[in-house]
Amino acid sequence: MIKNVIYTFLSVVVTVGSTALPTEAQVINGLQIISPLDGTEVVEGESITVQVGTTPTVLSFQLVGLQTNGLVTSPVTLPSGVGPFIFTVVAPTSVAGFLLTAVGVPQAQVATSLQSAPIRLSVVPRLAVTSLSCQLSKNVLRFPGDRRRFTILGTLSDGTSTLLSASQRLSFSADASGVASVDSSGVVLGVGAGTAIIIPSYRNVSGAVISGSCSVDVPALAVGDLDGNGTVDLDDVAILQSYLNQPSTGPSDARDLNHDGKIDALDLRLMTNLCTRPRCAVQ
Repeated sequence: MIKNVIYTFLSVVVTVGSTALPTEAQVINGLQIISPLDGTEVVEGESITVQVGTTPTVLSFQLVGLQTNGLVTSPVTLPSGVGPFIFTVVAPTSVAGFLLTAVGVPQAQVATSLQSAPIRLSVVPRLAVTSLSCQLSKNVLRFPGDRRRFTILGTLSDGTSTLLSASQRLSFSADASGVASVDSSGVVLGVGAGTAIIIPSYRNVSGAVISGSCSVDVPALAVGDLDGNGTVDLDDVAILQSYLNQPSTGPSDARDLNHDGKIDALDLRLMTNLCTRPRCAVQ
């Protein structure tokens, strides 16, 4: 009965069934998740012991619970009211990571909830990844300087698939640095015209490494033709305008028409001079 009352009280402070945090909650250092540490890897389905402390240590609570991705879980009564408090949660399946936040009501402030800073735990598949596949919109970068992020799917040993794009166990390389490069999070940057192979690699819990192969094309374009349709018009102007006042990605960035390292009004002026038709009309 007590547990039900506590859950009802906490659900007023933190909206159950919603990932939105309460507007009245104060996010201060009243609670702190001591362990696990932010970024810790956990295997899906395993039990995780979560230790919550108070800062300052003399702060006393009447109710404490955990939020998992914004939802209240495991509200408890506190015999002493002073931490540390111990919780057990189960790592979810079919997600790359999840957030944990401690939330509680101090003894002296019945109407106010306090929250810890959230931590993100990285979820590792329980089964081995046997192959990798890539998804990139059209597998084409629109122009040198364009960036796109690969979505990486892993096939597990039971034949099912799981999303791995956010996994800390992924690494990337490219076979043609003059065509495209890729960073540690799978963001591909077009460098020059041609075709490049992006190679994602995943390290299983056993230590075995599985690699895939993803082809990406960077088109050869006329100067100013950012959409690759063979003409320079208002559509290209609109693309350039969407990147104004940003740094270029390098000397081959097709948007940086004057090669000064930034995309600005000067590039826009140059583009209007390149238009195929009067007033940059779209055919």
